[in-house]
Amino acid sequence: MKNSLQLIAEVSYSLNFLIYVQNIFLNQNEDKDNWKFPYLPTTCQFRNDFLLRYRALWTTVTKRISENRDIDQDIFYNEKHLFYQELFHVNDDN
Repeated sequence: MKNSLQLIAEVSYSLNFLIYVQNIFLNQNEDKDNWKFPYLPTTCQFRNDFLLRYRALWTTVTKRISENRDIDQDIFYNEKHLFYQELFHVNDDN
């Protein structure tokens, strides 16, 4: 098999959302001057092992999108449980 490189100038909904979630996590304990962009000025209750779960979810989602880029919107809209149940502490306030 030949090595190849394919560049696509299209935004991934799922990966973009994961970046926002990661930045919310990182920005919660930072001064406003050091916030990562893009950001949302909010706080959430994340799981204690957020970084490990985030890394695993990022790997899973990027692998699935790389195998079939048409699945991105399906993941984003129809598999929201992947993001919320894996990364956030689930309770009535969160």
